[in-house]
Amino acid sequence: MGDAVLCTSALYDVLTLHKENDMDRRNGITRRAFLAGGTGASLVLSGMPTWALWNLQALDEQNPDQMEKEFSTPPDAAKPWTYWWWLDGAVSKKGLTKDLEEMKEKGISGALIFDAGSGGHDSPKGPAFMSDEWREYFRHALREAGRLGIEIGVNLCSGWDAGGDLGGA
Repeated sequence: MGDAVLCTSALYDVLTLHKENDMDRRNGITRRAFLAGGTGASLVLSGMPTWALWNLQALDEQNPDQMEKEFSTPPDAAKPWTYWWWLDGAVSKKGLTKDLEEMKEKGISGALIFDAGSGGHDSPKGPAFMSDEWREYFRHALREAGRLGIEIGVNLCSGWDAGGDLGGA
């Protein structure tokens, strides 16, 4: 879990950058910040198979009683993750906290946040993806996830197809 926590911390740092002269005025994030976040996310994803292999090796070295115990109460590294869709960014701090507390209660050890772009003209709307307000909600989610021992990842673009707005292209 250490590598993912480090990566989550790096993403938090990236999303709190506020140097006005470095900001891309079209979308509020610098190229450097985007690349740093993408690199951090890649580190988390590349580390996952290693964690799985470590867990398998540890099981081979245990006696059957220990294996049965860990099957009944698995360590966090073996618990499931979930996709966490933020439809049109329509979230609240209270709702984020409640979602994470429910995830923890149900045994979920991690969540991958997707800002799901447009839910249609009748859906509730939240702040624009990567806006200052959106990043404040993201920071809140990271703090709450840290409090609960849940790992967080984030898809670094918005939209159902994970490609974001093509700007009318």
